[in-house]
Amino acid sequence: MSEEKPKWQEPIDPKTHRRLLRFINAAQTPEALAFLPKNEIPLEEPDPVARHPVFRHEMEEREAITDMAHARRLLNERDDFSPTLGFGHIDELREVIGRLDLGQWLDRVIACMGPSRFGKWTDIGPVQTPDGTPVEVVHAAMLRNGWVLFIEAACRPNSPSLTPLWNSLNRATVEFKSPTPPTDNLYCSGHSFLSDGRLLVVGGGGDFGHTPHPNFGWIFDPVAGPDGTWSFTKDAANNRTRMAFDRWYPTLVTLGDVPGRVLIASGRPATQMEIYDETSGTFSSVTAVGGERQFSALYPGLHLLPGGEIFFAPVGFRSGGSAPGDFPGGEPSGYFEFDNTNPTQGSWHDIGPNDRTKGMSLLLLSPTFPYVQVMTIGGGNLARSRTYQIINLSNLSPVWQPETNLPLKTGQVEPTSRVNPNPVALPDGTVFLSGGAPAGEACWLYNPATNVWAEMDEAPRERKYHSHALLLPTGEVMSCGWQNSTIEVFAPPYLFKGARPVITTAPDHVHFGEHFTIETPQAEQIIKVVLARPMAPTHNTDTEQRIIQLLYHCCGENVLQAIAPDGWLPHATAPAGYYMLFLIGAQGVPSMAKFIKLEAED
Repeated sequence: MSEEKPKWQEPIDPKTHRRLLRFINAAQTPEALAFLPKNEIPLEEPDPVARHPVFRHEMEEREAITDMAHARRLLNERDDFSPTLGFGHIDELREVIGRLDLGQWLDRVIACMGPSRFGKWTDIGPVQTPDGTPVEVVHAAMLRNGWVLFIEAACRPNSPSLTPLWNSLNRATVEFKSPTPPTDNLYCSGHSFLSDGRLLVVGGGGDFGHTPHPNFGWIFDPVAGPDGTWSFTKDAANNRTRMAFDRWYPTLVTLGDVPGRVLIASGRPATQMEIYDETSGTFSSVTAVGGERQFSALYPGLHLLPGGEIFFAPVGFRSGGSAPGDFPGGEPSGYFEFDNTNPTQGSWHDIGPNDRTKGMSLLLLSPTFPYVQVMTIGGGNLARSRTYQIINLSNLSPVWQPETNLPLKTGQVEPTSRVNPNPVALPDGTVFLSGGAPAGEACWLYNPATNVWAEMDEAPRERKYHSHALLLPTGEVMSCGWQNSTIEVFAPPYLFKGARPVITTAPDHVHFGEHFTIETPQAEQIIKVVLARPMAPTHNTDTEQRIIQLLYHCCGENVLQAIAPDGWLPHATAPAGYYMLFLIGAQGVPSMAKFIKLEAED
């Protein structure tokens, strides 16, 4: 019977192998090998320097894993092997480790170089129809039944868009469905979710000289029929309704009103905003007292604030492609406030310039101060595209914080330019950043609570213009688009830190402000209960994503009681609709999500 190998002699995956050799061969002093490596990157220094990405140099914050004598011997053995290249393969290192009796040291370092620190990308396969026809996709939406809806980049004049569906919950096989497509072309449209979980899609029309600019609206119902059903917007008399203006590259924002309404902004050639009322099925124009916002960048970054205002972060598109550049004439950021007595009228309030055209913005909510922030990443000219900014909207006089450099990748002196990036808010409160950079570039995990970035697994493919990423109910992130419709899924480090909590039972729907019960065997270990609104991104723009941490308490060995969000009226902290309910365990591990409907009482 063969003797079982020690853990440090077991095979490791290629990415962990590369990180391990890079770490050991980059070490300049015994201290670098004597302490547990980290992949966290602190905030930028006044004079940025190249650093190895998998450890910080603050020894007092790192855990010792061997003594200096053993570390010095390992360093000498490496230099004896090759003073210029070091170890070229883990087997060379293992031979030395065996002689020095440092197997436990190698086990610890291998663990630090693997998915539990860096996460892991996995290829799913290309988006296609069930018969195997590949589909180039530009739009995506996370539906309430666990399927992801894609909208094709239909570059065929006068043809409808294919809208394949992918089952994100089935990993045993790659499962697609093909609902009967709408009779119009939805390429370059805008979309957001209605209060009943259906997806509203307006405008678009493809890319055929940007004409005609359609004014139609379509709705996708994910649970009607076996594959879901498309229908055009219509009034109570079943007459088709249309917007007052043609729109190409519009942004949609679901408002906090009950019954639900959706704000529609921008979209060439329109300048005036509109509102879709889901109760009547009709569109109405919005008057901006004091002047309409021009939105020189299409797909402007718009976010619903807890007070009901619409915040404008000047990200979006001015032109195709993924090159940074100066975009003069960009309007200042600001917010639109609706009149208290007129739901189709309001006014803009400027805050200050911050042109990040071809960047992306996202809303950050917190139960503690700062309660409301908006983060913008990349975009703008070359210098700005290497930075991010945050504005705290919790105070009466918000101002943009200074530009801060994005973290440095291996061997870099200045950060990577990020153009058309894809930040995704995760259920544990962190932000995952991918896209906007060439293949092989590091992805990053940002913690708003600590202002610390951590390097993640390298991006397998380039994802820029026409790409998108969204949060899955598994707690993973799906990435797709930009001249390659292969679906990739990123598993964050929290999925490699232990068993998931389990939601045994939870209600299918709750009312605003309702106290509701969640049954879980891990009730006493839960540290957060959150709602994550499903995303619906396109062209690196998404207005839906928001992570809302709920108040809760443990009231039994297997029972939690949580309180649904209640913004009174409007319900702008969490608009009515479907959410993914996550439980976060003691190690930061999320449960599988349960879709739950948040609604007003009848």
